[in-house]
Amino acid sequence: MKSIIQCIVVLGILFSCSLPARSEEPASNRLTLEKLLSLALENNLELKAARRNLEIAGGESVGALRYPFNPDLEVEGSTGRPFEATGDRLYRLGISQQIEWPGKRRLRSEAAEANLTRVEREIKDRERLLIGEVKSLYNRTLHLERKLRFAEEAIALNEKLVETTEARSSAGESPGLDVNLAKVELNKAINDRRAIEGGLSGARGRLNLLVGKAWDAALKLDEPLHFVPKTLQIDPILASAKRLRPDLLALQAERERAAFIKDLSLRERFPNPSVSLFYERAATTLGPFSERDQLIGGKLSIPLPLFNRNQGPIIATASRQVQIGIEVAAKEAAIAQEVGAAFEKFVLAQKSVALFEEGILSQTRENLNLIRDAYEAGEVGIMTVIQEQERFINTNISYFDTLQEYHAALIDLETAVGGNVEEHR
Repeated sequence: MKSIIQCIVVLGILFSCSLPARSEEPASNRLTLEKLLSLALENNLELKAARRNLEIAGGESVGALRYPFNPDLEVEGSTGRPFEATGDRLYRLGISQQIEWPGKRRLRSEAAEANLTRVEREIKDRERLLIGEVKSLYNRTLHLERKLRFAEEAIALNEKLVETTEARSSAGESPGLDVNLAKVELNKAINDRRAIEGGLSGARGRLNLLVGKAWDAALKLDEPLHFVPKTLQIDPILASAKRLRPDLLALQAERERAAFIKDLSLRERFPNPSVSLFYERAATTLGPFSERDQLIGGKLSIPLPLFNRNQGPIIATASRQVQIGIEVAAKEAAIAQEVGAAFEKFVLAQKSVALFEEGILSQTRENLNLIRDAYEAGEVGIMTVIQEQERFINTNISYFDTLQEYHAALIDLETAVGGNVEEHR
């Protein structure tokens, strides 16, 4: 009887180690990371709203190119009829135009173009952050799916353990406490699976939101996580970040805009003159005598900057130029810190994954095979086999956690740089 129970246990362990693989979805029904990124950049509502700012800035740029002052048409007429001077009439037609000093429109146009560039780069920065979040959720979802498969294997293993202890207890070969302990382990495994399912549901819902799908839409992801070591150097990565980061480039465009606005405020010290042209026709009748006069003339009006010489805007724009320079320096320092921290995290994660792949995984598998051989030879008990099987599964789960951390660190580094990082050998 004892040998029969041992055979059942061995078959249960072998069955749990060789669970059939799930049927793969057709490639056309699965979403690659590239497809998800394309969907996010196309459908994300927050990004769509931000892109409207580009049209607004484009409209301001078009307006800056136009001459800002339209001419004024003046029509005037008078008569002396109410005062019994029936022969007195006056007609006047005039046109006036404000003349902008040279250079003002150019500075206004350049400021508008700099603002358009700033908005474009701010949208690029939103895209950078969106891409980083989609990559992170893609990585996390694949990781949780793989972890869920291991959780199901752990449940199957513990179910076999419960069956074995119940059979041994019925045969009087083990106490009833062993059954209770086995059931506790089974319930713990079930709770672990539920926790993973909850995390997986949240990751899928957030990913659906980012790509413009319903929160509960089915997501079938492609491309399992793999470890591809990279040889990276911090100095070229920092240089790439300063060259690529859209938020830094947006601040630099704002600095250029501030310089143009400051120059414009200096030119605004000189008020624009106005030029007027008029045609006048007057008719006067006095008894039998009448007289008609026609006049044409012009007028030049120049405001005198005696009290208001645009002092307030000049001070404000000069302060803004200094302020934006400080903001650029602060952003550069923040980017350097962000990239440096992400780089160190990536290096440590890469070492941890390499340690698993170079020794730990192969050692645990070898240990499991040795224990199996020893069990078949009658040298160890069944609990030793079960414990080694659990150690093997837990080690693999730890490996996938570390692999997920490696990919998360790489994603964080690429997000901090603003683009893909290049290897340097």
